[in-house]
Amino acid sequence: MSENPTQKEPLPTIWRVPDELWEIIEPILAKHDPPKSTGRPRIDLRAALDAIIFRMRTGWQWNQMPKEFPDDSSVHRTSSGGSSLASWISDLG
Repeated sequence: MSENPTQKEPLPTIWRVPDELWEIIEPILAKHDPPKSTGRPRIDLRAALDAIIFRMRTGWQWNQMPKEFPDDSSVHRTSSGGSSLASWISDLG
């Protein structure tokens, strides 16, 4: 049995947003939801997106997320609504 030369290696599992992809995503998020001048500081959107990807890939509960990600309630709020990241994610699904 010969190996199929057109068969490609599967892509690695994505747990974090690659730099090249973040360079595309960041300006889109900044355009649709610029930081507010008042109120609490915003969490790091890249770290939030990494946490959301991790959560979607693993199915872990928000309160069981590893400590390397931002606060679970902040990430959950970011993914649930009221942010450009949430609307962008809902457009993907």
